[in-house]
Amino acid sequence: MGTPAVQSPLPDEGTEQGALARHQLELLQLVSLAYLPVTKTQLLQCLEAAQSLDSDGQPWTLATLTPALETLVGEGVLIAQGPRVQCEAARAEQVARTLAKTPRCAALVEAIRSVFKIADYRYGYFVRQF
Repeated sequence: MGTPAVQSPLPDEGTEQGALARHQLELLQLVSLAYLPVTKTQLLQCLEAAQSLDSDGQPWTLATLTPALETLVGEGVLIAQGPRVQCEAARAEQVARTLAKTPRCAALVEAIRSVFKIADYRYGYFVRQF
């Protein structure tokens, strides 16, 4: 049961014909929105908060997240930094700008806000603005 490919906003991401599966694109979007390197645990919390589904249409688990991230790192879409992954800054901005035009944007932004508390000014953090 594979998910349909979605045209990615990134022509140079290393995947054939610039297409990522929907679940891979959503991982890339979440990592891009987080902007800083994130752990698998943090990313899994974001995926749960956004009610994202894996390639089989099931809620993400660490067992399904690990190979999906390894694939994106192997293709050069994400950068591994020890136990954390991140998206290169220019690519993160491009992905975020493309995501802003989609209906899924609000759910992903809220997931990032809830996990990282970046919109809570009591902690001195701010939401990244473009």
